[in-house]
Amino acid sequence: MGSGFNLSILDDPVSTLFALNKIANEIDKVTRRPVACIANLRVNHPKIVEFIRCKNKENFFIWKFNISIEIT
Repeated sequence: MGSGFNLSILDDPVSTLFALNKIANEIDKVTRRPVACIANLRVNHPKIVEFIRCKNKENFFIWKFNISIEIT
């Protein structure tokens, strides 16, 4: 399964990304195919730095999301 999410319209894209990743991990437990997702955020979003750094302190193996930055 793969899906993409544009989080640019949200006030708190990082919390949403963590919530979506948790859901993706639950789906991954019950499917035969690995889950892979992507989330993107506009470069001029107020929380862009937090978004870029959100995976730094997390266990790499729990992440089902890649992140991408939209350049305007």
